[in-house]
This record gives sequence, structure tokens and C-alpha cells, in this order.
Amino acid sequence: MKIAVVTDSTATISQFAKEHDNFAVLPVPVIIDGQMQYDVAPEIFYQRLKEAKEFPTTSQPAIGEALSVYAQFAQQGYDYVISIHITSGISGFYNNLVANISDIHNIKVIPFDSKITSLPMGVMVDSALTLIDQKASIQQILEALEIMREYQNIYLVVDDLHHLVRSGRLSNGAALIGSLLKIKPILKFDEHGDIVLFEKIRSAKKAYARLEQLIMDNITVYQRKNLQPILGIAHAGYAQKAQELAEQLEQKTGLPVRIADLGSVIGTHTGQKTIGMGIMVDVIKE
Repeated sequence: MKIAVVTDSTATISQFAKEHDNFAVLPVPVIIDGQMQYDVAPEIFYQRLKEAKEFPTTSQPAIGEALSVYAQFAQQGYDYVISIHITSGISGFYNNLVANISDIHNIKVIPFDSKITSLPMGVMVDSALTLIDQKASIQQILEALEIMREYQNIYLVVDDLHHLVRSGRLSNGAALIGSLLKIKPILKFDEHGDIVLFEKIRSAKKAYARLEQLIMDNITVYQRKNLQPILGIAHAGYAQKAQELAEQLEQKTGLPVRIADLGSVIGTHTGQKTIGMGIMVDVIKE
């Protein structure tokens, strides 16, 4: 049985994943002043974001391109594709893929709604590929992904909420914006994969401290459930702050902390200087 993994470029893609022949990424474009852009370096992207004459938008991966990728894996003799994608709470691609599943032949494609994006989604991809390397069954891989989805959390401190409100990615955002101008909101992905307001904090310093406490609280839950945690910080063009917070979190937890850029697609919606602190299940150690 041959199993491939497909994801989209909103995930944090590791070198480990890139080295796998049974892996592919569907590009998600950012549209700035009518021009589609892919995989732009952060320092260039955020400068373009500042200079944009129109509010930037993002698009879904092309369903035709997805079908082509699956067809290529079918031609290579693969039996299954696990297609792990950005939460359906902020993108229509997962539902679009499900609607077109009947057009896929000679290979079984299993769409998987991550209910999240960025670093946690990248960890899902790495975990699936590792389990494939270990000769796990398709059912074992899907069960592992479901455990990850159930217990993962990432908490976001956004420097400027207007980006999320204008893009429509923050649930009930328009009603909240007036009351949030003078605070640093903490956001999270809820059980449906929607980005929602979690808490209101008065300053960035207090917000970052609260993120650390939330991760500590999650670690306690993991310990009760006998789950092994993976910790990470994702940032939107804010590497220095991410490194500082990662060092602090490592000192508090005694665990390594991964650092990743949120990427241009998510950065379009959150704006620069967003910090996300996450906890994910290490299903390989389970």
C-alpha cells in the first residue's frame, strides 16, 4: 500500500517534508494590487503589504491543480492520498475539494480539515509522513491526525485587528472592532476552525505572558491525558520577538520550542507582528 500526503502552502513546510517523494504542496496565492504572488520572502512581503494601494486578498488553491497532483500520484502507483488543508473556518477549499471528490479516479483521496493552519498544520504533515515511513496503516494515520486535531491549540496576539476584520476571517469581528482598539486581543481557533476572540488583554507584554500561561495550562491537560506535547511559536515578520518568547517558554517548560514564520497567506489576514504560541500532540512518541 502506497500513501501520499498533500497539503497547501498555508502550512509550515519542513525540510523533512520537502525531502519526501510522496509529498506535494498546493500553492495558495496572495493577491496584491491585482498581482498574484507566491512564497514571497517575509521582509519583501510585508513591505509590499504596507505599500499596497488596495487591501490584499488571498485565493484558494486551484481545484484543477489539486486534481492534477492526485492524478500524478495515481500514475505513480499510489493507493491513497491524505490531503491536509487549512481550516474550513477561514477557507472554502476543503469543502470545494469534498464537492469535487467524485472527479478523482484510480486513487482514494481523503480530504482532512485541519481546523487550523500554519505551524500546527505543518506538524500534522510531518507526523503523517513519519507514520507512513513507519509503515502505519491508513486508519492508524487518520486516527493520529484526529487526536492531533482534537487537542492542538494556537493562541494569537494580533498587533492590528483591522486586517482580520476587513478580510472577514474573524468571527463577529465587525461588532468587536470598536471595543478592541486600545487592547491586545488574544484569538484562537475554536472547535469549528473559526478564528474567535478568546480574551482581551491591556498590553502586549501582558498578552505574551498570558500566552505562556495558556500553554502551561494546556501542558497540564496533556499530562492528564498522557499526551506528549510539541511547542511552537509562529510569527508574522517578527522573528526577534518570536525568538525571545521561545527562549522564555523553553526555560519555563524544559521543552524545545519550534519557531516558524506564519507565511504570506496568513500574514495577509493577521498583519505584521502577529505572534502565535501553540501546543500540538507528538503522536510519534505516543
